[in-house]
Amino acid sequence: MRKRSFTKSVSFVLALVLAAGLTLALAGCDKGEEETGDVNEFSYWMAVSESSEYYLDYNENPVMKYITQNKTFKDQEGNDAKVSFAIQHPPVGKEVDNLNTLISTGSYTDIVDTTYGTGDDLADMYKEGLVLDLTEYVENNMPNYKAFVDAHPEIDFTKNVDGEEKYLDIRSVNDIFDANSLFAGFSYRRDWIVKYGVNPEKLYDPMSGEPAKDNPNAGKPFSGYFSLDKDGNEVKHETLQENTDGESWVDDVVFPSGNYHPIYISDWEWMFEIFQKAINEQAIEDGYVLSLYYPGYIANGDLITSFGGGGSHFYLHEDGTMHFGAAEEHFKVYMQAMNSWWNNGWIDQRFSERSNDVFYRIDETSFRSGKVGLWVGASNNLDARLYNPEAPLTEGIVVFGAAQPINDIYGSAEQQLKIPYTMYSPISLAGGGLMITDKAKDKDLTLLTSFIDYMYSDEGAMLKTVGLNAEQAEVAQDPFYEKYGLNDGAYTTEERDGQTYYKFVPELMQDVGLQGAATGNRMVGRKANEFLDLQFGIAHKESRENWLKYPGTGFAGYVNTRDKLDPEAAQDFNKIGTRLDAEYMAIAVPQFIKGEKNFAEDWETFKADLAKRNYQKPLDQMNAILAAE
Repeated sequence: MRKRSFTKSVSFVLALVLAAGLTLALAGCDKGEEETGDVNEFSYWMAVSESSEYYLDYNENPVMKYITQNKTFKDQEGNDAKVSFAIQHPPVGKEVDNLNTLISTGSYTDIVDTTYGTGDDLADMYKEGLVLDLTEYVENNMPNYKAFVDAHPEIDFTKNVDGEEKYLDIRSVNDIFDANSLFAGFSYRRDWIVKYGVNPEKLYDPMSGEPAKDNPNAGKPFSGYFSLDKDGNEVKHETLQENTDGESWVDDVVFPSGNYHPIYISDWEWMFEIFQKAINEQAIEDGYVLSLYYPGYIANGDLITSFGGGGSHFYLHEDGTMHFGAAEEHFKVYMQAMNSWWNNGWIDQRFSERSNDVFYRIDETSFRSGKVGLWVGASNNLDARLYNPEAPLTEGIVVFGAAQPINDIYGSAEQQLKIPYTMYSPISLAGGGLMITDKAKDKDLTLLTSFIDYMYSDEGAMLKTVGLNAEQAEVAQDPFYEKYGLNDGAYTTEERDGQTYYKFVPELMQDVGLQGAATGNRMVGRKANEFLDLQFGIAHKESRENWLKYPGTGFAGYVNTRDKLDPEAAQDFNKIGTRLDAEYMAIAVPQFIKGEKNFAEDWETFKADLAKRNYQKPLDQMNAILAAE
């Protein structure tokens, strides 16, 4: 077997779709007085687990335990049997490297989580015998998964192998998109703006067509406070107290554009100056304003798209064709902006050294310690969730989510005042899931796929989405639920207008980390979020809505052209991707940002070096596929 490569940014662009999912119902049989069937164990590489403070092995997840201990599924003989898993987790931040090692050494598992991509095209992997064809099982053994597939013909769930469509993986899905659909985005310290900022002199929205106007509150300090306690009573707490609702923050911040939230690059630079003041006045020697991913860019297109185009790699342009972003003028302007920010001292001086960090966990120790102004963070960073009594710099911390900014400063009219459209954003209801490898070819795949299909049933979807109800918790008697006071279940129900809504109990609403650990969040399946009432506070809801403010229609992860490349072209694609990204761009781009390369002298050479690595070949192939559709 030839060695496979899983370069970080390429796999992010093409497969980082962290949609957790579940769908309808092949309900397993409840545990009776007598246990039936034999346990059939499958090894399972699961890319992400929950925090080790909850459990080290996902087999200890209460939903996984409940299903494997209390449910049976039909095996290949037609008998009721249980299923179990030997789960492996990669080191945090080294998921791609770990997966690459497992594949290249042949030590991969029966089941492989595809959250972080598979590097090569699945059709190619199938032809090499590494991935199993699941078509027969989906058609005959997975009615719930198939029901979702049939209901969404706009989503490509199969791979083309020599003209024949085959199911080579099983994808997690979501019922709907809502404010909870995106797990991460730009996050910033709102409390620093309140404490260290003052009202801007002028208010000017560059896209309004109106002239700048004087701010009647110019120079006036901002004020902010938590407005509710956990019982819903009005309070006025400037810092988080024991009974404070951490999502109830309100303030009177106004950005230079006149908006409550940052909209433009000029808004960002205004708050960067405030962040720098906060760092200086608190004497945070190892703090910094802005966290930047180690290659100098996020290949999905985040922030790059602010400058009038798409991501640094392949993206779907507004003209309907695929483009290669790094060779275009907007990427040059992006780097020039980052160089300006670097010269201002705003960017983490060690950003290019943090090569083990995932793009939404960049230098997690620093931002969790309260030392960073703006970073890409997960939803569990928002509001007051980063407050830690053992980290003094998090005293009073309030984190808001920001939308992709619109560039109103750098470059020419071609790069200015353009609505961002290429960034990681869930525009597909289907995301990463799992593939079954040849290691499992002699095992009971009927049993395994019956279990998987259960996670797309109504009952399985609820377990994945909201955890155990009171009756299931009584059956499970799970120590985890007992430890965290969830003996009556993880959620309650409420009838409104003839519809049942599901609400997490307060313990889980107040702690999203615990919420994930108490549900089947990491399991493949369907996420039943259509009638989930997440009870978000206004600030939290607005932060999530900011992350979804602009649809990422150009994000290459949702363009099917790459999956339709023939095996030889797919191999070329991966080789070219490695040469472009890991071997060149991740080295050259930081040099531009740090001023080690000169834009006037080195930009044309940079483009020529990209062209030498032949990005045009897969670009032409993908555009030929688009033209034929």
